[in-house]
Amino acid sequence: MNQLAISAIAVGFVAAAASGATRAAPAYQLTILPSTIPGAPAGDIAGVDAINNVGQLLFSVSAPGSTFEDASYLYSTVTHSYTLLPNDPTALPGSTYYSGLNDNDQFVGYYQPTTLGTYQSFLQSGGIFTNVTPPASYQTDFSNAVDLNDAGQIVGSWELSSGNEQGYELSGGTYTTIDIPPFPGTATFPEDINSSGVIVGLYGPIPGGSSPLSGFEDVGGVITDIADQGQLSTEPLAINDSGEIVGLVSNDPNQVTGEGFVDIAGNLTTFVAPAAILTALYGVNDLGQIIGSATEADGTGYSFLLTPTAIPEPAAWAMMLVGLGGLGVGLRSSRRRPLDGAPAATRG
Repeated sequence: MNQLAISAIAVGFVAAAASGATRAAPAYQLTILPSTIPGAPAGDIAGVDAINNVGQLLFSVSAPGSTFEDASYLYSTVTHSYTLLPNDPTALPGSTYYSGLNDNDQFVGYYQPTTLGTYQSFLQSGGIFTNVTPPASYQTDFSNAVDLNDAGQIVGSWELSSGNEQGYELSGGTYTTIDIPPFPGTATFPEDINSSGVIVGLYGPIPGGSSPLSGFEDVGGVITDIADQGQLSTEPLAINDSGEIVGLVSNDPNQVTGEGFVDIAGNLTTFVAPAAILTALYGVNDLGQIIGSATEADGTGYSFLLTPTAIPEPAAWAMMLVGLGGLGVGLRSSRRRPLDGAPAATRG
């Protein structure tokens, strides 16, 4: 295991380089993203949730310390502007949560219908919302669509009446269950799917994928563990079309502390953001740009963008670094897994 190198900020690293590394650690430029968004509710803190390949970032805003989002925004690096994303018209006010986007102006997330006491998965395309909750939980139990690729394949999780969480893939109108055995007894949370249909996610004991958590990669139904053997939990949260995986590792059962990781061709590298006790990497695009968050010891934190220094920046992204240059302060946590999650797996 190697330590990530940041060209713009060279302080705050605590992850030690591991022996036996087979390739040099990648180098990145770190840009701290803004903590406020124009027009957002007063006092709300902004955090980045997703990134795509066409110069767009998905942000959400929340009151300090809150686990509920007040609104979601799309930032364009072309126009340097924020667009407030709509709420599902059938949802209770303030209960539409965006979690993923692709390059085709499509979004997924979860919402609470006015007629139901729990949440359902949605696809939003062109302002039109579609309930994409799997049949087993449709209009009955919690469901969360987490991300989608450019082909419109969606991954997410749902909660059965028994309280057990299962993963799902929706492709071409067909739902496929993703379960890490033993089931019941294991909660499975797919987190991302790339254009080749490769899925990454995490699993752990119920309820809710309690610690310790382990990671998995699903290639056509063949499941491979993703694990840092020196850590209690490994949580893959995103994968790009090159197979680069990012996420979080932690030795803390409560995940007050932890490190981000980048896995390139099986070489796992950890990264601690400056001044952070908890670093999480949420997304990676096909340029290798990574989004994440850092939480400091006093409970404040910030969101950031990592840009590989070895890859020339497109003009749009170079401009974005100017447009988004501001210190972000506040406590943010991942909104991607709100449920109460070398083995084989079943997909049926």
